[in-house]
Amino acid sequence: RSMYFLWPNVGAHLTRAYKCSLAEVVGPKRVIFFCSHWWGEEFSYTVASVKSHAMHPRVRKDDPWESVTYWICTFANNQYALDEELGEGIFESSFYITLRSGSCRGTCLILREHAEPLKRSWCLFEFIQTMDLMESGVFPNFEGLFFCTSSGVMNFGKANVELSLRIGDQLAEMRLEDAQASQKEDKLLIDTAVEAMMGGFEATNSRLRAHINEALHASKASTDSHFDGLFSTLVRGAHEFDMVA
Repeated sequence: RSMYFLWPNVGAHLTRAYKCSLAEVVGPKRVIFFCSHWWGEEFSYTVASVKSHAMHPRVRKDDPWESVTYWICTFANNQYALDEELGEGIFESSFYITLRSGSCRGTCLILREHAEPLKRSWCLFEFIQTMDLMESGVFPNFEGLFFCTSSGVMNFGKANVELSLRIGDQLAEMRLEDAQASQKEDKLLIDTAVEAMMGGFEATNSRLRAHINEALHASKASTDSHFDGLFSTLVRGAHEFDMVA
């Protein structure tokens, strides 16, 4: 089941009486990481991806992984007052405000092989804000972009190798200018922001490829290290067999 099922069938039932966000009903906490995701993704995959990120020592540090908080629009936005959440423009939206809250340490991009989030204009907006925060250094605690999958975080070399390669193949050819939005005016505003903030789509596509390239190198290094360790073990075992023989 995806967010398209989860919200009307679960979230709405829990919030309808209060006409507020689910986060306000269950008790909100200060954001630590921002989730960039596609509503059409299986919710179980999103949860597994977030959990794999939270459990990594570089993320949770010395704290329990359950204490790491994530901003997910489905639950953090008041779905009964989306006009208020979006504000008078994209730079007044809850997405922009959350990313630039000062407490946000990074953006978790939830990906499968087709990289659906990056085909959506609002996720593109989140991407360019993430790039701007990384490059400007306005918040020293901001750690950047994390490519998150249910099997692990690509940046940490923990994601499934085959999936990492498929994601890399997809992003190597992706044109962010093809991203779409439900409202045409949103796409126009976000495309304009790309030109103003990133210097155009060519530069933005190059940034994306540079970051996935770095993540893939981490995946390759981790896999190579695993193979090297395995080969050493096998060679040692074969040597011991020869000694016995």
